[in-house]
Amino acid sequence: MAHPEHKVEVTIGPERDADGEPDFEWFYLRWQNGPVDEVGKNGVQADEVLGVVLDYLTEVNVEPYESKWTTAAIVAVDNARSHLRRRTEEREARGVEGTSAP
Repeated sequence: MAHPEHKVEVTIGPERDADGEPDFEWFYLRWQNGPVDEVGKNGVQADEVLGVVLDYLTEVNVEPYESKWTTAAIVAVDNARSHLRRRTEEREARGVEGTSAP
């Protein structure tokens, strides 16, 4: 199943381009399209993206910026990763991990 690409805008510092507009870089988040064992690695998977988000939130959630809301977000992202790991373990136990079988 193909997934839509997500375009994310990232501002790089206060620099301006030749026209005086804010300098932006663009990058695309390309989701894995098909099981890796069947089609090879061609994109990112949700657990990989969540890992990056978890690392970032953990890094910025330090004094004096620590927040109970950021801490709650860290717990939620970590829980999401745990659920995805359990899904993988369940699929491995059934012998269907890495395939397009439900």
